[in-house]
Amino acid sequence: MVQRYVLTSSPKNLRDLELFSTGSAPISKRAQDRGNGQGLDKDDFRRLESMIDFVRSHETIGALTAVLPPGTPNLVVQTLDRHCRFLHGALLVFPADLDAAVGGLPDFGVTPAATAPSVVVRNRVAGRLGVPARSIDVRIVQCAVPGTGGAPREVELFLLPTHGSPTFHEVIEDERGHNRETHFAFGLRSADEVIMGGVHGLLTERGGMVCDGGGYNAHLDVTVLYFRDDGDRPGTRAHHEAMPWPRRIELMVDGHHPGILRTHLNRTTTEPRPLRRLRTRTVPPGRCSTYSPGHGSPRR
Repeated sequence: MVQRYVLTSSPKNLRDLELFSTGSAPISKRAQDRGNGQGLDKDDFRRLESMIDFVRSHETIGALTAVLPPGTPNLVVQTLDRHCRFLHGALLVFPADLDAAVGGLPDFGVTPAATAPSVVVRNRVAGRLGVPARSIDVRIVQCAVPGTGGAPREVELFLLPTHGSPTFHEVIEDERGHNRETHFAFGLRSADEVIMGGVHGLLTERGGMVCDGGGYNAHLDVTVLYFRDDGDRPGTRAHHEAMPWPRRIELMVDGHHPGILRTHLNRTTTEPRPLRRLRTRTVPPGRCSTYSPGHGSPRR
């Protein structure tokens, strides 16, 4: 599939982005109608449609090329392709009605699993709002997407029901403009410590990424490490022309690996700041609140 992004003049956020995917399955009229009804807002409808198209049309090496910083050496991309597999793209949306939004997902050509509570993204959003995490409810649903070549991939969809409350206005505008919770997950094919350390080094040294949080999910028995491109700034023309999403990677490794996790967390940047401070200065996308092993079973 050939995919091209056509930009309107002076793009400021993803609402100015039109995604054309040659050969992709069209979104049904029923899905479009739900985007105008009790399910998803028109902006979130377009963001979800774009993410599904990205996940559907990119194999591992294509996804790596898109997500890694521009100018990453081909040898680095090829080495990561040998050791990693593209698993999913993640997106946070804000339905007025949770059940209507989840019920409309099959109309996008995906197969949703059961919803579950999200802990990490809920805590991050609460930090951005400056409110206790227990005061908001973020749900997560894994949506199976038919990929090129039959490869199993997913859109990991986070849903924060707003019920029409003005409380979420600022975080909605911020997320739709900057996609701070968006990431692209790659599974490490081997849990060998040497390979794990080598991939981590490739991403943070020659790959130009910085550590951006992570933890151990005891429920899934998987270690997750987040990375972001510190030079990628949302809202700029270069950002949109090169890649319409923040360059943020989630590396997933089977099992518990406290050594590399500890090193990774020690090199991680600060936790997300409240929105009133985010508005006053430029902040890289995808800042992640870290969580450590031994604190229950965090759900993304």
